[in-house]
Amino acid sequence: MTKDEELEQLRAEKMVLCERLRCKDEELEQAHQANQDLREGLKQAIIAIAYHQERVTTLEGLIEGLQERVKTLERQQAKDSHNSSLPPSSDRFASPQEFAAEEW
Repeated sequence: MTKDEELEQLRAEKMVLCERLRCKDEELEQAHQANQDLREGLKQAIIAIAYHQERVTTLEGLIEGLQERVKTLERQQAKDSHNSSLPPSSDRFASPQEFAAEEW
C-alpha cells in the first residue's frame, strides 16, 4: 500500500471516528438533559411528600381531638341516675329514633 493510499485510509477512519464522537456527544447531551429532568421531578416529588406529611400530621391531630370528643360524648350519654349524681328525671328510656318509631 502506498503512502497516499495509507493517508487516504487514515483520513477515512478519522472521519468515521469523528462521526462516532459526534454521535456519542449527542447521546451524552441527551443523557445530561434526562438527568436534569429527573432531578427536577425528584425535587417536585420531595416537595409534594413534605406537604402531604404535614397534612397527615394535621389530620392525625384532628382525628385525635375528634376521638376524644366522641369518648367524652359517649361517657356523657352513658350517664344516668344509677351511675351518676343525675336525677332520675334525666334518665333516657328510649333513643329519639325509638320515640319516632313508636309515634307511627
